[in-house]
Amino acid sequence: MEPRIQYAKTTDGVSIAFAVAGDGPPLVRVAFPWINHAQRDWEMFSNLFPPLAKAFRLVLYDARGTGLSDRDAIDFSMEVMMRDLEAVVGRTGLESFGLLAFADGVPMAVTYAATFPNRVSHLILVDGWTKSSDFLSSPAWEAHAALLDKDWTLFTETTARVLAGVDDPHLIGVLGEHIRACMEPEACRAFSAAIMNYDVAALLPDVKAQTLVLHNNSNLWFPVRVGQKLAAGIPDARFLAIDDPNYERLAVLIEEFAGAAANVQPVEPGAVHTILFTEVEESQLPRVAGS
Repeated sequence: MEPRIQYAKTTDGVSIAFAVAGDGPPLVRVAFPWINHAQRDWEMFSNLFPPLAKAFRLVLYDARGTGLSDRDAIDFSMEVMMRDLEAVVGRTGLESFGLLAFADGVPMAVTYAATFPNRVSHLILVDGWTKSSDFLSSPAWEAHAALLDKDWTLFTETTARVLAGVDDPHLIGVLGEHIRACMEPEACRAFSAAIMNYDVAALLPDVKAQTLVLHNNSNLWFPVRVGQKLAAGIPDARFLAIDDPNYERLAVLIEEFAGAAANVQPVEPGAVHTILFTEVEESQLPRVAGS
């Protein structure tokens, strides 16, 4: 059963769509503007969100300018992104909760966790980054930037091909259509410009939540070393390099880390590579084949 869509109002008067499902420990999925749509996501990512709702009180929300939120508001500055998240947290009455973030949502989650350390119990960061220099030279971003002002369908389906990592025309078409349902071209361009100013490197030491950083070895946008540096900057963060681009095992890993037991259990051999980071210099970071 799909979650019921509700609305929260930000301090600057923007309506933010959100949905809640499940009865376990609260877990908020931070907005990922390229692909957030509180209604469509439930079916689009059926291997992830419905299983999470069985283990958590899962909260999904759409950033302003995207999904079912107010589409006229397309300011995506970090300050404004925090207003959207704060509105949802206030509307749901959450006091302590986990945060789950993907890719461009990771800097938002880090900012919130560092700003409100007493609210965030667990932080799960997937395929993320800390500042724009982490991805500007990647082939995926270069292709993204080159196509951003071109045909919208071509842009979204090319992005889908990179995101999905497959050549199946049907799947590319489905994901491309989903991206077009999540945001308009103007919002996409505004968000692409806004993230150039995201830089949370200095905030990483202020994160107090139990943190799990997951990063795909095959990520074309952000190399594994980007995830390693992210984890290295957060005190006592746990890092897992994974081979799971479609996130088939992600719900299990999240439940093991932040579920009711709040204990990380062993996973099947060969599924992930585990590194515990403390304080290490960038030059000491371990290298993963292909990174």
